[in-house]
Amino acid sequence: MAISISVQVPPAELEALLVSHSAIEDAAVIGVPDDRAGELPKAFVVKKANQEITEEEIVKYIEERVAPHKHLRGGVEFIDKIPRSLSGKILRRVLKEKVTATLLNTVNNKTKEEEQNVIRSKNPDVEIPDNLSWPEFVFQHFDEYEDRDAMVSFTTVLVVINNPSILFSTFTGNGVSEAPWSYG
Repeated sequence: MAISISVQVPPAELEALLVSHSAIEDAAVIGVPDDRAGELPKAFVVKKANQEITEEEIVKYIEERVAPHKHLRGGVEFIDKIPRSLSGKILRRVLKEKVTATLLNTVNNKTKEEEQNVIRSKNPDVEIPDNLSWPEFVFQHFDEYEDRDAMVSFTTVLVVINNPSILFSTFTGNGVSEAPWSYG
């Protein structure tokens, strides 16, 4: 069963409708993951020889014949053959694995693109000991870093967010001066 917005959608019903189209030889429907609905129906379609049909035509064909929660919002994919067991049952597991592999590939490609777009610091990465918070580590090793002004501004924001009731120290060019104010 494909689950769409807390309503079950029987794949056999959509498959029967799809196969009733004159340009479709075989079809299978599975549920594909969706953040809002849980799962959305997706059709895998085998076209008849010498027949032309588009994804949009199939989606429209189904929309005209079923309730809105049964629409093919998960998409339509054309394949050469529907995977079946020896007894003729549709192997939905194989289709789900194909969708999962495609999704993982998409996620991995996005991760690689994001890594390429990351602006790296000229300073090397730092290991922060488990017994120190990030702001504590920065304050202890403050003199080791060149861009102190930016670090202090960012660290102050983090300290305020993590513990609004503490007293802050502001850094000046000559050293540390106490600031007698707190948030809380």
